[in-house]
Amino acid sequence: MGEFVGNWKNKYVIGLTGNIATGKSLVRNILENLGAFSIDTDSLGHRVLLKGGAGYHPAIQAFGDGILRTDGSIDRSRLASIVFNDSVALSILESIVHPPVFQTVDLLIKRAVQTVLVLESIILLETDLKDKCDEIWVVTSSREVQLERMVGQRGFSLSDAAMRIDTQSSQAEKVAQADVVIQNDGSIQGIFKQIMKAWQNVNTRVEPETISSIRNQSGNLVIRLADISDFLQIQAFINNQPVHGKPGNTNGWIHSQSYLLLEMDDRLIGVVTWHTHNLLALVTGIFMESALTSLDSVPLLIRTMEQAAKKMQCEAILYFLPSITYKSPWLQAGYQIVQPLSLPIPPWSDIAIKLHGKDSFVLFRQLEENLLLIT
Repeated sequence: MGEFVGNWKNKYVIGLTGNIATGKSLVRNILENLGAFSIDTDSLGHRVLLKGGAGYHPAIQAFGDGILRTDGSIDRSRLASIVFNDSVALSILESIVHPPVFQTVDLLIKRAVQTVLVLESIILLETDLKDKCDEIWVVTSSREVQLERMVGQRGFSLSDAAMRIDTQSSQAEKVAQADVVIQNDGSIQGIFKQIMKAWQNVNTRVEPETISSIRNQSGNLVIRLADISDFLQIQAFINNQPVHGKPGNTNGWIHSQSYLLLEMDDRLIGVVTWHTHNLLALVTGIFMESALTSLDSVPLLIRTMEQAAKKMQCEAILYFLPSITYKSPWLQAGYQIVQPLSLPIPPWSDIAIKLHGKDSFVLFRQLEENLLLIT
């Protein structure tokens, strides 16, 4: 399974798990927005199997060339079909994937400036990860809602979705090991209330060290990272402004995003929405009182966004901006206009394709020269 070598003594670790399509990633995003540093171990596992990843050649040696696409990349769906009902094959795959993932988790936790960390994993309770967690959170949903999400959002057939759900360990088994249970059949606002109650209990055990202190100033313009106390002001501002970008999921997304606030003489004049995914910072919306081209704030915005991204250990940044947006400041700062498929990491391409609107362009800058899990 791999061994942990990092010093976690000064960290408070929340283990986050739940069955397929229960909404684990939504909960993780909200916790990150509240000040935690989060790690999606399942995404790290996918990266291990990429070309150049630590598990690429061992997986081919173990399972044969039949798992490869024509471009030489591993087809994870083919690999999944091999290990799906074969415990021996699954054990072999885990022996390939888990050690580099666990070593990377160690590294990310040692580097984190935050004191509260979230480890998301669908198989958390079946691995050594659970023993490193201070508390376990389990996200649950009704079978009907799971099926609806898998068919409506992920494109599964009803029969395939039911098979995936039924072959997992029961939700009751996970709940029995939970310190916190988040029931996710309702609205995002309802989930947020449950999370806030549990988060307040975390605060009684440890004082979270967050990245909300990021703040830069130029003249009377201040750009800073928002915290939860700013949410009502953010929502009121966004509701009254045109969007320059793509805000993402509008069904309660205010709680699951992070924000940079632009203030002039203590008055809010702009909001930038962003979140992280797979060690990637995604800037999805810019809301301004006036056109972005009329402001001299972009260089300061770029610098502040990069500081926030680096504090979250992001390896790169993607901006999704409308074609009318002034590009020069980003280009001068070393960003490139890219097509999603040209990005160096396939999972980055996947998320960029989802967020890339037909009337927008993508700006990219790599912050880390050596990408984790890629040699």
